[in-house]
Amino acid sequence: MDYIEDLVRQLERNHEIMHEAVKLIHLFFSKKEHRQFHILEELNESGRTRLKDLSKRMDLSASSICIMLGQMEAEGLVIREIDAKDRRGAYYSTSQKGKEKIKDVIGRVRRYIINFFEPMDRSDLKKVYEATKVVNQILEKYINKSKGEKL
Repeated sequence: MDYIEDLVRQLERNHEIMHEAVKLIHLFFSKKEHRQFHILEELNESGRTRLKDLSKRMDLSASSICIMLGQMEAEGLVIREIDAKDRRGAYYSTSQKGKEKIKDVIGRVRRYIINFFEPMDRSDLKKVYEATKVVNQILEKYINKSKGEKL
């Protein structure tokens, strides 16, 4: 039996199932909210950031991020500060409202996970927990080993 091929098929199937489940529960209400969340999350982790640096980290064009940041600023999710040394430049950071939005989305994800696993039999839940723990350990080792390497 080729466990690696079977594992790949299982993970692909898991991805399909999770994608369908997310659609069913409307975890993210729109593509816009999904993109906003990722920008907010990155800004929250990095702190006060220039557009070009955010663009590099997220591997997205500066123009698309600039449009999103403009919309997010208008909604009060981010704060834009003009650079005192170079008035052409600006720094972006997460506003309090943006931080609350992050907490809201994370809260929805947590509720989804709890609702999904809560009805599970205790012995099955323990198996899922142990398997997830092993997978996470393997992925962490792989990530640590691969940092700085192009995959």
